[in-house]
Amino acid sequence: MMELTDLANKENDNDGGDKNSNNNTTTEDGSCFVVIKKLLYRHWLGDDYDGKEWTYTYYTNQGEEKVWTLLNASAFKLLKFYIITFSMIVFLFFYVRIMNDKYDDTYSIRNMIMYDSKDISLDIISFYIVGRLYNQHSIDTMEFILPCLITSIFQSWGASHLTNLIHSITPQEMKCEWGASMYILIFGVCLPFLLLIIGFHIYESKRQQISLQKLMEFTFTLIVFLFPYIGNQFFHLHHWYYGWMFGMHCNVSGFLRGVTIFGRDPIMTCDITLYQSQNQLCPYITLVSKNKNINDLAYDSGFYSHISNREDEEEEQKMGCSE
Repeated sequence: MMELTDLANKENDNDGGDKNSNNNTTTEDGSCFVVIKKLLYRHWLGDDYDGKEWTYTYYTNQGEEKVWTLLNASAFKLLKFYIITFSMIVFLFFYVRIMNDKYDDTYSIRNMIMYDSKDISLDIISFYIVGRLYNQHSIDTMEFILPCLITSIFQSWGASHLTNLIHSITPQEMKCEWGASMYILIFGVCLPFLLLIIGFHIYESKRQQISLQKLMEFTFTLIVFLFPYIGNQFFHLHHWYYGWMFGMHCNVSGFLRGVTIFGRDPIMTCDITLYQSQNQLCPYITLVSKNKNINDLAYDSGFYSHISNREDEEEEQKMGCSE
């Protein structure tokens, strides 16, 4: 039979009951606060404590009991983290479409499952491991879910309706297209908030005496996941990418919005798609010589017409912004 084996000390239940009975008189005035607190910290996918395992128990012909551990405590937390994360992605996917926020109308649930689910799953697992979520309480609580959803909804609304703020963070756009409102948002709100998170993260790392370890992990992340692509004109730092890359070190996530609205697009954009198509000898690409690289095709098709380093626009870019 299948059973959930509780190895933790169950005296906590009795202690909790005694505390509730002793504090009946003190919680009457703050009953609303108590209810909200319970809703915020309740584990909706099952209680969370060390020692919780998903096991299968059976008996041999000799009557000997055998127990197989299907999911240990860490794997059980990972399963809950996976379910909650994917549930929030699906919720936001339909939310932006119902509210008519900005989104990619060619991206469907089928496309997400068929083309992105494997990579999203690997992102979730790496986030769980690097963020050491196995040492923390599970995230199947409203304390975690509500801030993630509210932040993602606010970002979606801002990117859809605040037209003065819809810009990319590139040198050319900063020089030519950013207005005062965009500068205020980035340097007056986002940057101070980011520095606050970094400062708090450094403080916590020092308090836990793991600052050197965290520094090495973060440096390794930059070397592997960012530095090799810098300088390539086709590299695009997607929302989901920097949300995943930095979030797993600080246990905060901007990963959800980027994936649900535009999909988990590759950071090397057209370059990686051409390479994969040529490498797999895809029928639709056979007319293109395998000796041609992405730069040749980009110039031939006029794709570079908006790239600031195009040769016939170099002088114009030096003088200022093009009309």
